[in-house]
Amino acid sequence: KSFGKGKLFKATAMTGEFFRSMILFNIKTHITNTLSGLTETVLVPMERYVGSYLSLSRNPFGAEAKSIRDDTIYHMMGLMATAKDSIGMAGKSLKLEKNFLDPANTKLDGNEVTNKISSEFVGIRGESLLGKNLDTIGKISRGSLRALGAEDEFFKQINYRSRVFAEAYKEAKVLFDAGKLSKDGMKAHALKRVDEAFDDAGRGTNLGAVQYSREITFTEELLEGSKALKLQQFVQQHPSFQLILPFIRTPTNLIVRGVQRTPLARIASQRYRDTLKHGSPEEIAQMKGRVALGSTFLLGGLAYAMEGKITGAGPALPDQNKLWRAAGNQPYSIRIGDQWISYNRMDPLFMPIGLMANAFDISKHQDEMEIEDWFTTSVFAMSTTIQDKAYLQGLANLFDVLQTDDPNQASRIVSIRDNFISSFIPAAPLQVVEGLQSLNDDSPYPELSEAIGLQDKMMRRIPFMVDKLPKKYNWLTGEAVVNPDPFSTGFPVVPDKTTEFVGSNLVALNYPFKGPPRRIEGVELSSEQFSDFHQFMGGTRIDGLTLMQALDRLMKDPAYRKDGSQAYDGQIQTREIQAVTQVLSAYKQMARVELYKKYPELYREVNARKINDRAGTRLLETNR
Repeated sequence: KSFGKGKLFKATAMTGEFFRSMILFNIKTHITNTLSGLTETVLVPMERYVGSYLSLSRNPFGAEAKSIRDDTIYHMMGLMATAKDSIGMAGKSLKLEKNFLDPANTKLDGNEVTNKISSEFVGIRGESLLGKNLDTIGKISRGSLRALGAEDEFFKQINYRSRVFAEAYKEAKVLFDAGKLSKDGMKAHALKRVDEAFDDAGRGTNLGAVQYSREITFTEELLEGSKALKLQQFVQQHPSFQLILPFIRTPTNLIVRGVQRTPLARIASQRYRDTLKHGSPEEIAQMKGRVALGSTFLLGGLAYAMEGKITGAGPALPDQNKLWRAAGNQPYSIRIGDQWISYNRMDPLFMPIGLMANAFDISKHQDEMEIEDWFTTSVFAMSTTIQDKAYLQGLANLFDVLQTDDPNQASRIVSIRDNFISSFIPAAPLQVVEGLQSLNDDSPYPELSEAIGLQDKMMRRIPFMVDKLPKKYNWLTGEAVVNPDPFSTGFPVVPDKTTEFVGSNLVALNYPFKGPPRRIEGVELSSEQFSDFHQFMGGTRIDGLTLMQALDRLMKDPAYRKDGSQAYDGQIQTREIQAVTQVLSAYKQMARVELYKKYPELYREVNARKINDRAGTRLLETNR
């Protein structure tokens, strides 16, 4: 056999596997996956326990409800009793690059277990030099997939074993009540049943427990006939689309689980409705407990949002969102004390909180009549929340390119292309280096780098080369921007600056004030020039005042709000907005002057572009 037939299909499939491996070669991904597995392992039994009290058609204190609660207790006993064996199987999975319990259902879409970057998939002899080299490259590149598989193997093993243990312990309880089994023998009986629940290859034979383990790890099959399943099948048949949608099944299940933990479950989740109609008492209790606990959690989040202690995505307009962040806000975060802590990677538990926060933010900028249309608000909030998820960013970028009417569309496409290509460089090496450096440096937070263009964006992901790039600056303050998550936990923490006078007033105006542009008269700035432009705008002094000092003086002037103007309504610039714009324009112009002093060649290029544009305009007018 040779590479011949299906060459394009195999090449794109191999590229897709490599791409997925690289984007998963990220410390944040594995921390998030582990925390998600731990959360679901504990939370799902709690949901079933709570749900046993919520059945309207059955006695919540009857034998059936009590049996469900007993089952939950036995399940928790099983978690502790089988943890050691589960850890052992996870280690074996990591060592052999193989999943045992449920090999066909992993975080990767499809039911194939054949690695793509391998001699077997390509169709060449594994003992040949080319085959050996290809297999070695594949094993190295799949290091992140191997780690992810081992993590999921642990959570599948422990939850599968716990379900089998709980069922067997109920059997043991019956035998004990009948006097056929001692109390000490009950646990031994359950563990024996667990050992018998595997075939010779290590696959689980208890299908109900296998399905439960899939649900814990979000690897259950998509609903038959659903659009998500059709999309998954299409991507499998056309591997090139894996570069846009590397994962479908797991993100879909995450979103479905998030919806099931809200009051929207009854109308938005087909699985919820099917379970209530045809599910077993245990499954019905599970769904009702899920909605109950999730809704309680959501109400607590709403109270925090009303106090301004929870953020969503922030303003929808890009420039306004950048200003919002520059003013000290962090998206998808909760304020605890004097810090903002991100919750964006705590899916699906915190997904309803993000939905609620976005809906609350949207409603704040709508008039009284629009607020009544909560359905439209909720749909928009849901789309915003889902689009902001890292695992759907490729699709979000594609839609952005297809739908935007931005006059700089070409540059936007180039930027997305550059980000995509640079994502083939894994993030983990740089994350490790920055984490170690933060332990030794006086400042625990590494400074971020400015990167414009493909070369600089690739350098930004490579340890030690990133130091050659210029610093990233906040154009409001002129201060260097730092990485709030130096250890790459996925949960950045930033100090609370949202109550500072100037920043909070700028955000309250609800207007997309713009910082320094990436182009001057059509001339694109380099990373160094763009970095300096930001620093100059925030650090340059006019009449002895920096930009923030000038805005502070303006906003404290009694005449600033003397006419009681309100925030921007999308049409009319208020007096306050005009005054702030005037100050920003003055500092932007002064920053441009400083930029020209440092880069005289930039001034000459911009001036030449102006002359050419004027000449072209005169020529057009002459020919009319």
